Amino acid sequence: MQLQPRALPLTVGEPAPWFSCRTRDKQRYAFDTVAGRYVVLSFLGPSSASGEALLQELWAARTRFDDVRIAFFGVATDAPENASLHDSVPGIRFFWDTDKSVSALYGAVAEDGTYRNISYVLDPTLRVLAALPNAGPGHGATLLALLDKLP
Repeated sequence: MQLQPRALPLTVGEPAPWFSCRTRDKQRYAFDTVAGRYVVLSFLGPSSASGEALLQELWAARTRFDDVRIAFFGVATDAPENASLHDSVPGIRFFWDTDKSVSALYGAVAEDGTYRNISYVLDPTLRVLAALPNAGPGHGATLLALLDKLP
């Protein structure tokens, strides 16, 4: 079944679309295999100040992402060889969505082609608990505060 791109971001309660995408270590990492823990899926798009600010805030809280309770996945559209993003297993990984097909599934690409930097918090069944647009500095703090409230 081919999933269709979305014009708008996912909303609370919707199932997250399953996909396979390239990572630094795998040609086709199957996203559905991460079920069973809370997941943060952040659409970083091409290199941007808002994406960099988010990553700095998350690296400062690195120990929260352990693959047992919470995992973080960043979705970048830059070519991997042009990016400074590196996985830190357990807990932090990056997808290389150079054709923006995964971003489109999650409504991170607007109809006019504008990229929406957005973070989703998914429950252990991969349903959307929160959709948080990344408006720049402070996004990471907002995201971490939400994670602190999870059971």
